[in-house]
Amino acid sequence: MSIYEEKKRLRIEVLDAIQNLSKNKIRKESEHICKEIAERIPLDSAVCAYSALPDEIDLKPLIKLLIQRGNSVFLPCYEKNMVFRKIDNNTELKKGSYGILEPVSSSTIILPEEINIVLVPGRAFDEKGNRLGRGKGIYDDWINKQRNMNKSTQFWGIAFKSQMIDSVPTEEHDQKMDKVLT
Repeated sequence: MSIYEEKKRLRIEVLDAIQNLSKNKIRKESEHICKEIAERIPLDSAVCAYSALPDEIDLKPLIKLLIQRGNSVFLPCYEKNMVFRKIDNNTELKKGSYGILEPVSSSTIILPEEINIVLVPGRAFDEKGNRLGRGKGIYDDWINKQRNMNKSTQFWGIAFKSQMIDSVPTEEHDQKMDKVLT
């Protein structure tokens, strides 16, 4: 089986596992992970988060907490390339090109040298920090560019326990996470 076929098979397998989680289990795992992330993020950090799709850890409580305590928080926008725009309690969000909520184009874009921590969604992760995305390579491309511009940026994979697998098949373009939180 080719790496492409193996990745495709794993995406389906892990999605099935996520879809078998109860709403209560999804809520509890999301709350637990948000609490753990909040404890690990320094107060002065600029954090790039994400707007969760139904099959991803919901970061809304974490985002709200980070904004309240004074962290700068940014969400991805899919323009020609992915960029992260600042949000606060008054930021208007709209559905973007992938149907994901994102800040409006008038929100400030964070500069690469200002980013401390990036919370990265994915379809599957392994203990070595390898990540399987959705197959478009958007995050991998952005992470690669960000690492070249700011080597101190930390990338944290965010996953349900059911998204952890023994080994994620990787290719040269795939980007590793500095840690994975479940």
